Amino acid sequence: MIHSARGEQNGHEDRTPFIALFLIGAVIGVVPLIVYMQRIVFDGLAAEIYGYQIQGNLFSYCKSVWFLIFTASEMLWAIVNRRLSPSWYYKPLVVYGFFIVVSTVFAEYKLFAVWGDPLRHEGLFTHLAYMATVYLFINIVTGVRELKTILLFLFASATLLALIGLFQFFGHDLFAGKLAEWLLIPARIHELMPGIDLKFTGRDPFSISMAFGNGNFVGSYLAMLFPMTLAFFLLVKNKSRYCFGGLTLLLFFNLLGAKSRAGFLGVAVAFFPLAFFLRYHIRANLRSMAVMGFCGLLMPFVMDAWTLKIPDSPRFLDSVFRRPVVLRGETSGDFEDIILATDSATIVFAGKKNRLSFKDDQLEICDNDGQRVSHALLPVTNDMLGDQKQMISLINALSAATAPGKTAAEVSTELRNVSTASSSIELSLSSSTVPLADVYMVVPQEGKSPGFRIALWPKQKMVKIDRLGTFFFIAFAEGGFKFIDPQGRYVDLRPVKVWGFENSQGFASNRGYIWSRTFPLLRDAIFIGYGPDTFAAHFPNHDYFGKLKVWRNIGTVIEKPHNLYLQIFFNSGLISLLAILALFAAFLRESARLYWSCGFTELTEIAGVAISFAVVGYLVAAIFNDSVVTVAPVFWGFLGLGIAVNRMVIAERPAKKGQKEENEPVSLLQES
Repeated sequence: MIHSARGEQNGHEDRTPFIALFLIGAVIGVVPLIVYMQRIVFDGLAAEIYGYQIQGNLFSYCKSVWFLIFTASEMLWAIVNRRLSPSWYYKPLVVYGFFIVVSTVFAEYKLFAVWGDPLRHEGLFTHLAYMATVYLFINIVTGVRELKTILLFLFASATLLALIGLFQFFGHDLFAGKLAEWLLIPARIHELMPGIDLKFTGRDPFSISMAFGNGNFVGSYLAMLFPMTLAFFLLVKNKSRYCFGGLTLLLFFNLLGAKSRAGFLGVAVAFFPLAFFLRYHIRANLRSMAVMGFCGLLMPFVMDAWTLKIPDSPRFLDSVFRRPVVLRGETSGDFEDIILATDSATIVFAGKKNRLSFKDDQLEICDNDGQRVSHALLPVTNDMLGDQKQMISLINALSAATAPGKTAAEVSTELRNVSTASSSIELSLSSSTVPLADVYMVVPQEGKSPGFRIALWPKQKMVKIDRLGTFFFIAFAEGGFKFIDPQGRYVDLRPVKVWGFENSQGFASNRGYIWSRTFPLLRDAIFIGYGPDTFAAHFPNHDYFGKLKVWRNIGTVIEKPHNLYLQIFFNSGLISLLAILALFAAFLRESARLYWSCGFTELTEIAGVAISFAVVGYLVAAIFNDSVVTVAPVFWGFLGLGIAVNRMVIAERPAKKGQKEENEPVSLLQES
């Protein structure tokens, strides 16, 4: 730091070139804005987990690629120019990086560990780039000029993202429509996936996803940006404070529209240290804070009124503030057990057992008392299939593909073709689908309804059990009754290890379910973990019955633990988690010591305390959110920038103290 100050006094010999500032500024300013579609082919392990398919990845792949390009280019520049100053903070970075590499070397699924899950792209190189980002910000941002440039990148990017979110809420998504398709989707993807349409990206109406594709990611981003801009609004004295005030309100609008409770929690918790450290500045700005508070309280009602203008649309207040935080028991609540035996399948529903079996092609049903239930067969119409067309298509493709005499390669090719075709947005039944005349609805005799609907495929000896949209397929095959997974494969139901959340599987949007099945996995992850981004490969995604009860959809694939700290533990072990926690604790402790009794008269002090609040917000939101390549580069950039600014403040303190001591005798002589 002294070296940097001397450089500024002796001309501009130590000034960082703009290209170097651009490269690190792009990490927190440009990367979050990148949206471009890349074709992702699910093959090998990915196909085993997600099924054979081709997807267009719009939000994460290109972000990850450009993040690596910016970080690698900046690291090359730093090495050539020997930008390295000693710091304790390198130690936890090195420890974490070491265990990430070791966990990758010994990972069972190395392709996932190196390149990342095809839905996430957070493999070895991405995690090393996170550590490099912290290192680069510490060593590149050494003066006020560099700090101003980085803040310009950050706030310009945040403003653009907030405006994108504003348009999304009012029904004008900039990433949908013909112009967006022309700009964001390459021609080769249009040729391979002609049915793709950006208007149907799965985003809920009146919700905000910015350029991240998911409201939870928006919540993690705004948990950093909102407290940061609020701190600048309180501490900046010139007219630019009104710009920060407007940006703060705009970010709050986006926070509401994102509907991320993790984001709400991060902002709420970060506000406590903000109010404590800036209590005098809040008192000095009570009128401005009152106006901000009034606008913030009025905003959700204005948003709710807008949703009421649209017929048959969900109310905004219902979708944000009235969702339960904890669900007792399971959401389907009625399916209690599925017992598959060699000659029968028993469905325990609402405390009653219903036994299904086949005699030749005839389905037999026995009630709770073991008495046979007579039933009629009603032919199924096309409309009755509804949203289960894809599953039915896959099942019947399996039946056709596994005919005697076909090789394993032929079977794999046929299943891949059908699965890829069925992943198009406008799905129609393929030629392999069973004729509707061979599908029947089972109608039990009066007074003997089991509480769920049964559809029957007599020739395949297969039934579909359906309860208010919660459905699954079972079939009688060689060896007994089998469950049918989302890829149409016959599988056995296997027990999984569960710890905790026995009566709260639905806690925090089903995070109770995820965590209860993640905790048992951590026993084998203590030393080196399973490898970065391999969660989907190790998580018991074969827990179809558990998913049926909690998620109401056996096709849900859990690819992340929804908790940053569990994610680090799982990826690279307990020691790497402790190293990262030590890094966070050291930075926050240093920040608290520096800014507890600070006058906040310099930009470095204002930026330092604001970044500290941003880090707190992200770390709190991370209790319920993961690290994702769409937002994580911003956080690690903030952490490195905060460390760099703290070093600048520490270096300035002796100079300011010396200047004060030098001026005091002069003042006394004048008084005398």
